[in-house]
Amino acid sequence: MKRFSRFFLPLPICLFLHALVPTQPVAAQDFEGTWQGTTLLAEEPLSLVFHLTKVGSLWQGSFDCPNQNAFALSISAIERPTTDSIVIQLPTINALFAGKLRDESIKGVFFQGKHSARLTLTKLSPSKGNK
Repeated sequence: MKRFSRFFLPLPICLFLHALVPTQPVAAQDFEGTWQGTTLLAEEPLSLVFHLTKVGSLWQGSFDCPNQNAFALSISAIERPTTDSIVIQLPTINALFAGKLRDESIKGVFFQGKHSARLTLTKLSPSKGNK
């Protein structure tokens, strides 16, 4: 029985660590562009569109809340803690988004005040009339 547990006990740990490995090569991961998603916050749908650009080594951008007729709102800071993660601070609406790039989307959590909800952003192609 001991020999059995020596082999199978590390197996869940290995599977967990494998899930943390980025799904794309670092060079292919690109946060630059326009990303959109909708979340359910305090039982109300909230549509968000992020416009992210990189100038030199600095990230900047703006965001829209189309269902609230709010456009070109300021992003105070964009941080990249790791090659596949991003944190976006939105002071205009007292909010923050933290997510990880996975394939063609950014999956994360949107925080506003005391509320939080999952938010998945998908990248819009340039032909869809991005601002």
